[in-house]
Amino acid sequence: MIVPNCEYGEDGLFIYADCGLVMNPNAQQLAEIAICSGRSLKTLFGIEPKIALLSFSTKGSACDPLVDKVIEATRIAKEKAPDLQIDGELQADAAIVPWVGKSKAPGSTIAGTANVLVFLISKPEISAIS
Repeated sequence: MIVPNCEYGEDGLFIYADCGLVMNPNAQQLAEIAICSGRSLKTLFGIEPKIALLSFSTKGSACDPLVDKVIEATRIAKEKAPDLQIDGELQADAAIVPWVGKSKAPGSTIAGTANVLVFLISKPEISAIS
């Protein structure tokens, strides 16, 4: 994704990962998506990836099984790819907006500077309407 005249990401350049290809990935799959997406940015553009695994929670601001999945995926990704800058359980604003990242995730190495955004898309429950 290239966003003209954008100060976020890498001068408006982002990799958006898994915006719907893998429905409800498990933590292992999500970690692999993050790693592969970061390596794609490096390969395609020669840019050091700053990978954010996104959530509706930042560093414990909410409790939910989906948040737990993102936390676990982040742990797995960091373990499997220690050469990459990866952080997770970040809300989108904390991932790309510097002042928000510093406020919401002060210990993060990539908060506010992410250029790879990994979305967790979960399949919504489908209910029959009678």
